[in-house]
Amino acid sequence: MEHYELDEFLSYGQEFHLVHREISPSVVAHDHDYFEVFWVTDGDGYQIVNDQRMPLIKQDIIFMRPADMHSIYCGSDGLTIINLSFSQQTGNFYHERYFKNKNVLFWSRTSLPVKKHLDLDFMKLLTDMAHDIMGNPPDYLQLDSLFITLFKNMSKIQSNTPLVVPAWLNHAIKMYQTPAQFKQGSESFIDACRRNPSYVNRVIKKYFHETMTQMLNEKKMRYAAIQLSQLNTPIKRICSDCGFDNMGHFFRVFKKIYGLTPNKYRLRHQHLI
Repeated sequence: MEHYELDEFLSYGQEFHLVHREISPSVVAHDHDYFEVFWVTDGDGYQIVNDQRMPLIKQDIIFMRPADMHSIYCGSDGLTIINLSFSQQTGNFYHERYFKNKNVLFWSRTSLPVKKHLDLDFMKLLTDMAHDIMGNPPDYLQLDSLFITLFKNMSKIQSNTPLVVPAWLNHAIKMYQTPAQFKQGSESFIDACRRNPSYVNRVIKKYFHETMTQMLNEKKMRYAAIQLSQLNTPIKRICSDCGFDNMGHFFRVFKKIYGLTPNKYRLRHQHLI
C-alpha cells in the first residue's frame, strides 16, 4: 500500500491539487495525509475502500477522509473523474465554520466514506467550475468558491447513510480468493454465504449493482493481475487457476475489466518494476 502526502503534488504557493483524469486501468491502493473529494464525470467502475467494495457511476461524488485506504478501478467503458485534494488544516476549518458538531460529508464516522449522487445539471456546473479554477492560481479564493457552491447543494440533499454490506456477504467476498475456490465456480462462494443462491444474487445486485458472476470474475481477475504483474506464472496456468477452461474467454473477461490483454498487462506492469 502506498502513502501519499499533499506536498508531493503542490508547487510553491498552491493550496490544493485539482485534476480531471481518466482511470486507466486502476489506481493503486493508498491512503493519504489530506482530504479528497472526487466525482465521476463519465463511465463507471468501483473502488475498494477500507476493504469494502463501492460501485462508482456517473454523477457519484465521494468525500474521502485522510485515513481512508482505497484503490480505484475503471469499468468496461472507462472511468473519468475530477479529483480535488486539500489539507487537513483546511478541512478542519470548513468543518468548524460550516458543519460544527456535525458528522457529515468529510467528517462522517461511518466505515465507508460518504457517497452522494449529484443531479446532472449540478454535476455539469461543478465540473465547469473546476475547469475554470484550473485556469487560475490554485489559492484559497478558488477553493472556497467551489466548496461554498458544493456545500450549499449538499445541504439540500437529504442525508442518507451509506449501505453497509451484510456481514455474511462481506465475509464470503473476503474469503473467495484462492484457485481452489475459483475452480469450483460459484459453489464455494455460495457455501461461504450459507444462503440460497437466488437470494445471494439479489443481495449482491442491491449493494453492488452487478451479478454474482460479474463480482466473482472481478475477484478472479484481481488474482490474475497480481500473478501477471508480480510473478512469472505462465498465463495458461493463471487461466486454469482462475477456473477458466477456455483461454479466449479468460482473455475477454480480463480485457473487459483491465482494458488490456493479459500479455500486454504483464508487459506494462513488469516493465514498470
